[in-house]
Amino acid sequence: MKRIIAVAIATAVLVLGGYGIAYATIPDSSGVIDGCYKTSNPGQGALIVIDSSATCPSGTTPLHWNQAGPQGPAGAAGATGATGPAGPSTAGPAGLDIVTVWNGGNNVNNNSLVYCPGDHPYAIGGGGIATDFGSESTSQLVEDRPIGSGGPSFLNPPNPPTGWYIVGSKNNLYTAAYAICSK
Repeated sequence: MKRIIAVAIATAVLVLGGYGIAYATIPDSSGVIDGCYKTSNPGQGALIVIDSSATCPSGTTPLHWNQAGPQGPAGAAGATGATGPAGPSTAGPAGLDIVTVWNGGNNVNNNSLVYCPGDHPYAIGGGGIATDFGSESTSQLVEDRPIGSGGPSFLNPPNPPTGWYIVGSKNNLYTAAYAICSK
């Protein structure tokens, strides 16, 4: 009977002592739990958890395990989803479906603008000319930019651009604007 009491006390001391140490840093910073497994009688099979900096007492074997465990294998691939609807296309037989529109010219002032037609409402490019038909080297474009439905305003950038606007370098120039328009 004294032997059973001694084993019980020894086991309690090991367990409680291990608990006191383990409480501080278990698991360690990398998630590992350290313990000691009793390999002989009395108390064979008893397990105590210890701090990672402690060593196992005599008659025990160190045992370490990871709280998270190793990553499992990848799961099976899911079923293929349904094919979505086709998106809108702007491609025609020769590629991008575009039209180029000119405004017909203007020789009253030094600016010109053109809007895209309703069937191709988005300006994706543009340009123009400004000439006085004599000294072309002195006439040039000083503005060449997209415009929105509100006209050539600097305060409201076009979103989306619906036409093109140009300004020549001086008055009394012939100006003509063009826009490259898409669907």
